[in-house]
Amino acid sequence: MWHGSRLKRWLAFSLFVLAATAGLIEVLLQAGAYAVYIANRKDIASTQSQIRTMLCVGDSWTHGMGASDAAQHSYPAVLQQLLRERTKQEWSVVNGGQSGQNSRDVLLRLTSQIDAAKPQIVCVLVGRNDQWSTPDEAPNADIEDRFTAYRFRWRLPRLFAWTIDSFRAVSDFGPSAKSGPEWAAKQIPWPPPPPDAVYPVAISSGAIAAKTAGWKLEAEGLSEEALDQFRAAFAEAPEDPQTRGMLARLTQKCGLTDESQTHTAWLVERCSQTQDFYHGVALLDFYSFSGRAQEQLDQACMLLERFPADPTLWYQRGEAEYRLGMKEDAAKSLIKCTETWHNVYAYSILFKIALFDRRDHAEAVNTIVRAYVATNQHEATASMLNTMLELPTVDGAWVSDQSDAFACDPSTKARIRTLVNEALSRRDGSSAERILRSHLKRIADIARSKGAVPVFLDYPIQAPLQHCLHDVASDHAIHFLDVKTWWEGRVPESRRLGLRSADGHVNDEGYRIMAECVADGLVPILQTLK
Repeated sequence: MWHGSRLKRWLAFSLFVLAATAGLIEVLLQAGAYAVYIANRKDIASTQSQIRTMLCVGDSWTHGMGASDAAQHSYPAVLQQLLRERTKQEWSVVNGGQSGQNSRDVLLRLTSQIDAAKPQIVCVLVGRNDQWSTPDEAPNADIEDRFTAYRFRWRLPRLFAWTIDSFRAVSDFGPSAKSGPEWAAKQIPWPPPPPDAVYPVAISSGAIAAKTAGWKLEAEGLSEEALDQFRAAFAEAPEDPQTRGMLARLTQKCGLTDESQTHTAWLVERCSQTQDFYHGVALLDFYSFSGRAQEQLDQACMLLERFPADPTLWYQRGEAEYRLGMKEDAAKSLIKCTETWHNVYAYSILFKIALFDRRDHAEAVNTIVRAYVATNQHEATASMLNTMLELPTVDGAWVSDQSDAFACDPSTKARIRTLVNEALSRRDGSSAERILRSHLKRIADIARSKGAVPVFLDYPIQAPLQHCLHDVASDHAIHFLDVKTWWEGRVPESRRLGLRSADGHVNDEGYRIMAECVADGLVPILQTLK
């Protein structure tokens, strides 16, 4: 009894200390936020008399987090001096950025900031925080959060989320979370030919070497170089069905229609004469590549009469049936294929049939997990997961539970759980992306309505959702400065890590380079102003 009372007192005291500590941290954060608010308000107000003013709005990358002194070394501070030097005009660049802001924050404060600064240009750099802070879309009616009023909100939860996001940002420079050997895709061997299938011609070592080189080049996307190799193989072995099949494909791919038809006609004639497995498979591959589904199906069915156990033929038949809209027949054929050959493309088609045709979500998840257990191909698995989770009717938690219930070894299950969590995070990001795009357009609309020219910037390093800045700018005729590309052009890869600050931003030198990139893009725009 005594020990139980003592434990209760200790737990109560621990909870009190934890709550007090959290409360103290929250008070300090509120005090810091209020100090930043006061400093930013004075900066805006002090520029009202300037003739030419530029307002920079955004998050910590605009405010200058990571710099030794944001007032002197943030990109807006450096940009002001650069613009004065390059334009010979008295530009005042106002730093309206604030650490932790997302696009909603920028949108709600923008009208007040523009009214105070009266800028000719509004530079916008925001979106880095939208994914972790997941803002709601700002109301359409009367967007007006006066800059003269301090905005209270709880800071400690935001600090926690920001800290996690910062670790993710820094980890971008480290090894990939999926770089270990356990993530390597399984080497799925090509099924052996049927026992009674004999290769119809003898092939010289030179022709074999040329074919091997050609397949490798084609896999790398070098079709013209691959065509040269197969032409060399053809010169040594003109009767080789594999060489003929690849020549039919590659010449069609390179726009040499007459030559492709010549090789195709040769294969068709040989198949009709011999019904040989190798000639038939070469012709099937060409039909599959060309999208000639009915001919592909006819050829596959003919060969399966002679070689009914070959999984490659069942895959060809299933693919053709799927393309022709024969979804249930396709499912049966592809299941026959995967019984002995774990072809990831067969699993992918089975997944689509389950999800879109049968609308059986449990079967779809089961197919995804079976495919990963069989192949360990995380990219294909992630693609299927993303496709499924894009559907508004699919519950993410249910998908996670269903995949976790699949019986497999603990290591594989852990990797599947990682892939599911990433897909769920990506889906959450799609909602954040939609809201970010809406906010960015409205930010530009407000700037224009106030007589200012909006200019969107890119982050100098990779950041979540940053493509939205470019996309919205392109869609709505907004000036866009590709800071990331210019920054990387100025900074060799070996130096980039040295320009990062401890909190994941850049240091004084990094902001200086960033400001130079912005100045390079802005000067031509400024020359168009009256």
